[in-house]
Amino acid sequence: MGISALMNLSRFSSAILALSTAAGAFGFQDDTFEFKRTYKVGDSYQYTLEMRGKPDGEAMTTFLTEAVKTVLPDGAVLDLTAVLNMKEATDTTNQSATSKFGVQNFPDQGTSHDASVPFMLMGCASATTGEKVKVGDSPKVHWQNADKDMIADLTGKVTASDKDAKTLTVEWDGKLLGPGAPEATTHFKSVYSTVDFSLVSSDGTVAVGGTTLYMKFARKSK
Repeated sequence: MGISALMNLSRFSSAILALSTAAGAFGFQDDTFEFKRTYKVGDSYQYTLEMRGKPDGEAMTTFLTEAVKTVLPDGAVLDLTAVLNMKEATDTTNQSATSKFGVQNFPDQGTSHDASVPFMLMGCASATTGEKVKVGDSPKVHWQNADKDMIADLTGKVTASDKDAKTLTVEWDGKLLGPGAPEATTHFKSVYSTVDFSLVSSDGTVAVGGTTLYMKFARKSK
């Protein structure tokens, strides 16, 4: 290779380096997010949970509400309400509970017999880590309730981010184990708001005891 060719190669390499530096300066690179849910006292999040026995089956809908009662350094205390509606008014059941939500975004006072049950399932779709993540990362979550009889282990994959929509997409595979029940295997594709890392929507499945439930969480309002 002649001197002229070497000089041209050197100029080309310098130009590529300059473009790369400029791209970084103007934000043309993978965004890194602090994967931590944030709260404001008085905020309220309303969700619908649709559960089906098969993908095109009839849905059983549960209406979920999270109301922020107290903000803590590592999470918040939320008032939880679950309203189960089986279409007929006589089959509507209301339940409520209060629980701290920590870094993992699960109800720490959750039990297997109160209104926190659907919120523990939603935790498998809306988990957070409190750590920095970017597209391509594989975050992991281990959670145990205060009574130490509910355990969740999740492995995620950050698959996309959208600056304009202010969203982050994560796919989660996990296990949820409770007292006196077989282990549940979960899979969810979840969209988060990058404003506060609350869940926007999630589609997935929960398989337990040979039965698979198809679930969809969707936020109605905040």
